[in-house]
Amino acid sequence: MANIKEFVASFTNNGVNLAHANRFSIEGGATPGGWKGNSNLPLNQLIRDVNIGGKSLNTYIYRNIGTPVKMPYDIMNNEIALTFMDTEFRDIYRFYTRWMREVYNDDDKEVGFGFYNDYTRDLHVFQHSKSITNPTYGVKYFNCYPIIISDIAMSNESTNTWSTFTVTLVYETSIELVPKFK
Repeated sequence: MANIKEFVASFTNNGVNLAHANRFSIEGGATPGGWKGNSNLPLNQLIRDVNIGGKSLNTYIYRNIGTPVKMPYDIMNNEIALTFMDTEFRDIYRFYTRWMREVYNDDDKEVGFGFYNDYTRDLHVFQHSKSITNPTYGVKYFNCYPIIISDIAMSNESTNTWSTFTVTLVYETSIELVPKFK
């Protein structure tokens, strides 16, 4: 059995570089600083995890004569999950809770939900090579908005840890951003 260095070298020797899961960045209106001004937050240092939204086909079972067959009838965009370490003043958490109030303002029972075009924003997620300046892959998500902001767990048992929370976004559509040199 080969060790990990031999395994990685087998790809590199054939001109294939594996994607690094820990080299990514996010930007756009769906991030603090990307909407209505710039933020001094080191956003790409505070983000811990990103799940690039996938797609799934909805199917139904079709049977005319013979064996039933699953037939696709719709495509569904999976959700995007962003996990952040937050600042002591909860700057990122407050950004997403304010945004969620634009989607649904529970203080204003008469109006309730906002207008779709007023609360949707775009998000870019980039995968980077060893050089963080050159993205090797990216996805642009159009018309995102938050649907879940997770709880923030705090404990006196925790030492040398930072509080984190996850924001789940839905989006209308997406496109791949593949570099021109590919």
